Amino acid sequence: MDFNIRFSGDYQFFKWIIKKYKKELPYNGEIGIYTEDNFYSKNNSTWFWAERGVPTRAWNSLYKDLIMARLMGRIKEDQIRTLEELEEEFKNT
Repeated sequence: MDFNIRFSGDYQFFKWIIKKYKKELPYNGEIGIYTEDNFYSKNNSTWFWAERGVPTRAWNSLYKDLIMARLMGRIKEDQIRTLEELEEEFKNT
């Protein structure tokens, strides 16, 4: 299974995922906690991501966290989606 994905999405979508899985991921719904836990500069990253988009490395990291949450039983089988499926759901909200 290849966990390295090629996905790009905007900052609002990234924040939406972190808030959607607030209880399942270790970031308590806060993107600032995510950036600190993954060694990004909190202020610079969020500003840069809002302007230029979220880098592929961050999407890979978030997706791996979602997979780990699923394997640990925090996310049920019917709750996990691909990033593309989540993006479609985000666009419809």
